[in-house]
Amino acid sequence: MGADIIIGVLDPSDTSSLGFAQESGIPFELGLIQRRYVGKTFSHQEPSIWDGHGRVTRSGVKNVLKGKRVGVVDDSIANGSILKNS
Repeated sequence: MGADIIIGVLDPSDTSSLGFAQESGIPFELGLIQRRYVGKTFSHQEPSIWDGHGRVTRSGVKNVLKGKRVGVVDDSIANGSILKNS
């Protein structure tokens, strides 16, 4: 795969990420933090509202991600839409 670490896109995909990391032999790390009280992006019907919202609701853990090739596991099509502009 060519990754140094595997991270999940927030809590729901951590289980899948951990399983992938174990099978691939690549270490699993918690590399994204979610701000839980910002609001739910998927509740908005208009995709333009999602643009940039990932930057507001999620942030990377710099000391985990810096200088690493990161494999990202996501179990939600909504997260992929939100994070593409983050």
